[in-house]
Amino acid sequence: MPDKVKALVGRLQIPLLKVAIVDTSFFSNREHPARSLLDAISKVSIAAGPQLDHGHPVFEQIKSAINRVLIDCDKDPGVFATQLAAIQSVLADQDDRDKDLAEKSKQFAERQEMNDIADSKADEAFRRVLTENIGEAVPAVIRDFLAKY
Repeated sequence: MPDKVKALVGRLQIPLLKVAIVDTSFFSNREHPARSLLDAISKVSIAAGPQLDHGHPVFEQIKSAINRVLIDCDKDPGVFATQLAAIQSVLADQDDRDKDLAEKSKQFAERQEMNDIADSKADEAFRRVLTENIGEAVPAVIRDFLAKY
């Protein structure tokens, strides 16, 4: 997790401590909204990579979620669940972009492979023509030029 995100997450210590004191299920329930929010922030920040910094949309979403928790945690116990949904939405968007990029990369690689095969077959056919009887009718200078280029 990038250091700037760690600093943001560090701001959640007091709200999380308050939740842990008031809600004993915080420690026993792995799916507690406050714990899940921390997990989601970790996942989304790691997925975003080292370039995660001020101005990056994911960083700004994390910052917004944490600020909302800090502002509303005393008056709205559901703030963790609300912000969890927002961060999960960011994760889903990242997953969609990653899948789209993977699909485009796969398609590009397939097209490149098809082009390489086509070039190889064309080159093979061209060389065959130059070496067979038809090639003898082509002047040597032209044959050499075509073989070279």
